[in-house]
Amino acid sequence: MNKQKWIELKLYGNQEDIDILMAYFNNEAIGSMINDNFTTIYFNDNMKKKVNHHLKLYNQKLNFDWNLSSLEQENWHLSWRDNFYPVKIGKKIIIIPSWDKKTKSEVTIRIEPGMAFGTGHHQTTFLAIKLLEDMISTSSSVLDLG
Repeated sequence: MNKQKWIELKLYGNQEDIDILMAYFNNEAIGSMINDNFTTIYFNDNMKKKVNHHLKLYNQKLNFDWNLSSLEQENWHLSWRDNFYPVKIGKKIIIIPSWDKKTKSEVTIRIEPGMAFGTGHHQTTFLAIKLLEDMISTSSSVLDLG
């Protein structure tokens, strides 16, 4: 049986330009993650030629670098921890997995990540937390209705 292959696109550079690319690739991508120094977008293997073409096209007008590579199927439920990075959000907040005992920040959110949302790697979570950091002071009261 042939193993499924995916394309991993890592984008580096100006975050606003990368956001434009993410919006463009949104309908084609099968997933994405935002890290401190790069953003990763995943595609089905059959998208490689199209992704490469559009990267070259957009790179003429936007400020970013990229690395495009192929990934083979593996037992993600066993190996995902090796690729789970802490996520720094804004100036003070960092989201780290429960097994990370080294990473420190002024505000640390320690989670037990699984194959779910809320890790900070997805742009929706990242931007929501960044907005909270910008808007909330130490005297604020906050209610999480989620």
